[in-house]
Amino acid sequence: MTAQIRHDEAVLAPRWMTWVGLALATLTGLVAVSTLRDASVPLAERLWAAAPVLVAGFAIGLIGLAFSRLHVHAGPEGVRAGFGPFASTIQPEAIESATAEHYRWLRFGGWGLRWSWNMRDRAYSVPFVREGVTIRLHGGRTVFLSSRQPEHLAAAVDGLAGHRNDVSAL
Repeated sequence: MTAQIRHDEAVLAPRWMTWVGLALATLTGLVAVSTLRDASVPLAERLWAAAPVLVAGFAIGLIGLAFSRLHVHAGPEGVRAGFGPFASTIQPEAIESATAEHYRWLRFGGWGLRWSWNMRDRAYSVPFVREGVTIRLHGGRTVFLSSRQPEHLAAAVDGLAGHRNDVSAL
């Protein structure tokens, strides 16, 4: 039995990382409030001192929320992957093959939305999720996607590329 396999997944960052991000955002908020409450300094100076701290805390919170969850979808319209507003779609006709592999973070210089050192290859990776899928595109480029179900995602992407997949084997 052959059929095109769909895949939907939200790959979450480790909870401890989410809590550390929330703690940092909260800490910056507390520092800003403490600065604003210091009556020994004129109000204008307190506002100027607290504003950068508030902006930094807000930015840490937004970035933490956006990059705490990688959304991966593979269906007839292609493969869509991204963190929050930072997503892209790979059209089915651009896909050559897909392989479940270990993530080599040194190749991309870390985790998150990354480019390889040669700027040709891209990764959407979640910290400490060591498995995923490398999608090879026509033209030699690759895209790595973190996944907790790499075999299923690779089968779904191969199905988009026109390869035969045995659904009963999954």
